[in-house]
Parts: sequence; structure tokens; C-alpha cells
Amino acid sequence: METDDLAPFLAQMGDPEKITRQQAYKLKEDCLMDLKQHLMDKANLIQARFEKVGGGILFEFSVQFKCYVK
Repeated sequence: METDDLAPFLAQMGDPEKITRQQAYKLKEDCLMDLKQHLMDKANLIQARFEKVGGGILFEFSVQFKCYVK
């Protein structure tokens, strides 16, 4: 199954048959901004999960490490 990744962005422009150079540039910029936002959302989700799970693991490791250092 094929998906048209530009379809939502072209729909915002009124789904034109042809686009100008300026419209193509704006389309590119809108797509890149959307991608960047999507990647930031994913990174934030990963960071939150790490802090929830991984932070506890790091704390336990540091406590155990201090016991061995004494």
C-alpha cells in the first residue's frame, strides 16, 4: 500500500494541479517543520520513558557502587 506523504500539505494549499516555485518552497519547509516536530515528540517520549525507568536503574547502580567503594 502506497501513501502520499504530501497529501495533507497539498490539501492545506487547496489541492492545486500545479504549484509555483514559491509554493513548492513553502511545501518543503512545512514538511520539514512537521518532520522536526514529529522527531522532537518522539525524542521527548523516549527521554520521559528513560527518566521513568532508566533513572531508577542508574540510582540503584550508584547506591550499589558506593557500597563497593567503602
